[in-house]
This record gives sequence, C-alpha cells and structure tokens, in this order.
Amino acid sequence: YVDSPGFGLAVEKTLTEAETSFGGTAGQSNAFDGYIVELNAPSVLAATQEAQKHIDELKKEAIVTPEKRMLVEQAEQQKLEREQQQQTVITDEQDRVRNRLRALKGFDIAGKAADVVVEDSFSLVINAVVADIPAEKVKEIEQLPEVKRVWPNYKVHAILDQSVPLI
Repeated sequence: YVDSPGFGLAVEKTLTEAETSFGGTAGQSNAFDGYIVELNAPSVLAATQEAQKHIDELKKEAIVTPEKRMLVEQAEQQKLEREQQQQTVITDEQDRVRNRLRALKGFDIAGKAADVVVEDSFSLVINAVVADIPAEKVKEIEQLPEVKRVWPNYKVHAILDQSVPLI
C-alpha cells in the first residue's frame, strides 16, 4: 500500500528504478496501469518531519519535568495542526489537478476519444494522483503548474524466492 509509512523510505529509490529498468528485473513487467502524477506540495510526512524531530529531541532529554512534558504536548499539538493544514493544502491541489485532468481529452489505442480518469490519490508518503491518461497527453500534463513529474504506474509483483530462506 503506497500510502503507508513503511513504504516512504523506499519510494524514491523504487520510482527511480522503475524509470530505468523496464522489465529487466524479476517482479516487474512492461505492463502498466495508467500514470502516477506527483504534485508539488510536500506530502504530509515530509511537511511534518521537522516537527517530529523537535518532539523526539524533547523526549530524549534525561530530566523529565512537568514543564518538559508540557513542551512535548505543545509540540505534538503543533505537529497535528501542521498535518491537518498540509492535508488541506494537498486536497486542494489534488482537486485542482483532478479538474484539469478531467478536462483533457485523448485517444485510446483504437483511435476512439478517451477521457482521463483519476483512479486514486495519495497524501501521506507522496502527494500524487493515479490516473488513466492517454500517452499523448503526458507531456501536456507535465506542464501543469501543480505537477512535479509523471511516470508510468508499472505493475510489480512480490517475489519471495530470495527472501524466504532469510525468514
């Protein structure tokens, strides 16, 4: 699940690998299901990283006093507020992009008119929408002001032939 915290550490590396290795590695095929459209606003986790570091530093201090506990509680509340603010920013940005994408028309393989369909969205680890986009519209979508980059959403499969012996 792309929007889970454990996925976040490997997402950038995985995306780079997906861009450079088309079907040559086990578990990845050339088949893809639409495109991932990454947006400019930072994800919720990226936006709150500094706040979490501050909370962690406060908790590490050896002497725990009522004042320190209050500081930690205030920092945690500020982090929560920042998460909520960032979620609102992301939702607004994703709504604008959805509307722009829905306005685009393209053609499918058979040459029939095809609409852009936004299938899913993510905000915790990555700020992105997943959309079924005609290939000829990708360059146009990359030029939208909210868009950071667009890449194919390759189908991948977990292969346990090398990890099972390690378990």
